[in-house]
Amino acid sequence: MNKPMYSVIIKKNGLYSISGQLPVNEEGVVIGDLYQQTKQSLQNIEAILLANNLKKDSIFKMGIFTTEMDQLEVINRAYMEFFESVEIMPSRSAVGINSLVKKSLIEIDCLGFF
Repeated sequence: MNKPMYSVIIKKNGLYSISGQLPVNEEGVVIGDLYQQTKQSLQNIEAILLANNLKKDSIFKMGIFTTEMDQLEVINRAYMEFFESVEIMPSRSAVGINSLVKKSLIEIDCLGFF
């Protein structure tokens, strides 16, 4: 039996967890600078939310992993644009790491309620 290594989203007991989203486009390619990669990771999260009839305002915790902690203001700009329509911002952690899959600069995961 071929079982996937992980689930993109798990929903249980009124909560959901979306696995870390790399900034890959529809072709599975990482392109662009940190701002563009942050936007892409967030767009990937939004696509998962929409596919599961969930909204951004259901997110209560974001986790950001980046190789570029010295450019946190760039991440924050894309992040604030993404959550522009949300009244209460989710809690968040940002962790600096040495490397990510596909040599991407960022990976973002989240938790929410439904």
